Amino acid sequence: MSTQSPRVLFVVPSSAIGGVETLTRTLMNGFGLPVAVLTYSRFSAAYAPHPTFSFDTFGCGQLRYESPASLWCHIRAIRHAVRAHGANIIIGMMETGSLISVLARDLFHLRCPVITTVHGNISSYLRFSGRPLAWWERALLRYLFRRSVATLTPSVGVAEDLVAHHGAPAGRCRAIHNGIDLAAVAAAAHRPIPLEKHGPWLVTASRLGPERDFATLLRAFAELHRHHPTARWLVLGEGAERERIVTMAEQAGVADAITLTGFLADPHPIIARADIFIFASFLEGFGNVLVEAMAAGVPVVVTDTPSGPAEIVEEGVSGHLVAMGDWQALAGHCQRLLDNPAQRAAMGVAARQRAALFSADRMIAGYRQVVDDALA
Repeated sequence: MSTQSPRVLFVVPSSAIGGVETLTRTLMNGFGLPVAVLTYSRFSAAYAPHPTFSFDTFGCGQLRYESPASLWCHIRAIRHAVRAHGANIIIGMMETGSLISVLARDLFHLRCPVITTVHGNISSYLRFSGRPLAWWERALLRYLFRRSVATLTPSVGVAEDLVAHHGAPAGRCRAIHNGIDLAAVAAAAHRPIPLEKHGPWLVTASRLGPERDFATLLRAFAELHRHHPTARWLVLGEGAERERIVTMAEQAGVADAITLTGFLADPHPIIARADIFIFASFLEGFGNVLVEAMAAGVPVVVTDTPSGPAEIVEEGVSGHLVAMGDWQALAGHCQRLLDNPAQRAAMGVAARQRAALFSADRMIAGYRQVVDDALA
């Protein structure tokens, strides 16, 4: 255990509430330590009842790390929050929160080790976006990783990418798989839903963003629908790709077999009633939603992005992994599962057992151990 009693400050310069913010809240609730968060005032309520500090107090707009003025404003806010909370360790969430935390520690000589976190595969993102890092961005990443006491990632794949391509010291990188509240997922499965089920359901839950490969999912479902005309594809979420999904569905002749629910505050009751959960992406850091579906006893068929899914799904046991873009393989696995209810049920049981390895308690313990080691 540490020689100091940890007082943790989480630095979260988010532009929205999403997976990383939910993870932060889970850690804060589970640490059993004096914790506080520094974020923007519009998100403060999400972290109640824990103490919150606001970047807005210093007149900071949304962080722009290419702007010296923006960086200066944010690191001043960190200095204030550290002193006000009496923090002796900082956890920077995402590359942005991590960078300003390290800068604040170094420029103001704060006696706080900084744990940095990276939640996505940087190389995958760069390939997807089609742009290389500028020289100064590469230098900032090397500085960030070398000035951190530890760098935490949600998957081994993300950690390996940081070491191989972005200058992170191997000895300071550690993968701690994301964890979910398994009991909450189990309880949600029994809540009523506003939909009637008259055939097999394939379900996808995601923000409808360009990083998700909806074209592959649509082509796979269209092929499956030829053999299972009563099947429906339920897409849970909202985003910029909605109109494109509708257009592709109309062109494929399956628009009447697809339901786009829009944003759902609680998608878990619908996920739990799925026959198969399908998911395709161009980049991934882990894949929380896969664990959530598996915890509900639903087999998954998912594209094997460079990091995340292969660390969750046991091929042929708790689900199936297919090559990115391979809609034929995705459709084939789904068809075989729908044609064989016994195999589908057995895979659902195995999926639930596998998901138990990714509990929130295990994740919290992993982070807590890193905090204790940093202060030892």
